[in-house]
Amino acid sequence: MNIFACLVYADQHGPVAGSDNDEIVAYPSSFFQRYQPNTALDMVNVLPGFQVDEG
Repeated sequence: MNIFACLVYADQHGPVAGSDNDEIVAYPSSFFQRYQPNTALDMVNVLPGFQVDEG
């Protein structure tokens, strides 16, 4: 499944009901469209405050 298909799926399916955790921030597919990601890592790299530890 390519990233575009994942974005379309995520855009059509909203947050899980009952997820009232204030620490969870959900970004809509429109947030990622301007970056034109090819991989999930591309998406993670544009998330504010998120860092990948390749350890």
